[in-house]
Amino acid sequence: SRTSSGKVYRFQRDPLGVWQDMGRMVPNPPLSARFYGSSMTSWGGSSGQVIIGAEDDITPPSDGYGAAYFFDLSCGACAPDLDLDGTLTIFDFLLFSNLFQDGDPQADFDGDGELTIFDFLAFQTAFDAGC
Repeated sequence: SRTSSGKVYRFQRDPLGVWQDMGRMVPNPPLSARFYGSSMTSWGGSSGQVIIGAEDDITPPSDGYGAAYFFDLSCGACAPDLDLDGTLTIFDFLLFSNLFQDGDPQADFDGDGELTIFDFLAFQTAFDAGC
């Protein structure tokens, strides 16, 4: 039985040509997207769009026929929009909580190199300010 789910990360070159991790691209809603990242297409460069496939998706109401998830990369400029869907929702908050619990540096919202309660406060401030 195939039960794998993948992760897709977004990288972008800075003005000096160094690759920077821009964060994960998470399906919305972040359910069990089996074989997520098994295929992908993009257009429009770093501020374009991406479609990421999940060939054996089991997100209801699907019966395992697969799915495609759309991401607008121009929305990525909004720091609290962690799932890059262009809207701030509870899924962004839940994703932040999971990143923080996993010790992921993407949850370092105050930029001090440590994950503390101040990162929660910085995320909440950014979330409340909107995009």
